[in-house]
Amino acid sequence: MLDIKFIRENIALIQEGAKKKQIDFDVNLLIEIDDKRKAISQDLEEKKAKQNKASEEIAKFGQAGNIAEKISKALDAEHDWYADFKNNTHHFIIFLNKVFFIDRQSK
Repeated sequence: MLDIKFIRENIALIQEGAKKKQIDFDVNLLIEIDDKRKAISQDLEEKKAKQNKASEEIAKFGQAGNIAEKISKALDAEHDWYADFKNNTHHFIIFLNKVFFIDRQSK
């Protein structure tokens, strides 16, 4: 089995070898398919990176969201008090049994 790098570097040699062995083989089609494979692989890696970043953000939000929920339940029902806290990425406005979330990074 030949390495794709070797095939890319020796297209004429591979084509000639296939012809000598009477094998119907299109080296250019193989290269084209490998290019598509590389593009799909790169796209997949980019999507995995985005997914990992989103997972980290969800974890951060989850911790802050849990705190917001606890604050909401702890507010006094007899008053119209509210709590508010924010960081670089999130802003929570908390009323009794209601939590409003603002993503400070979205535009």
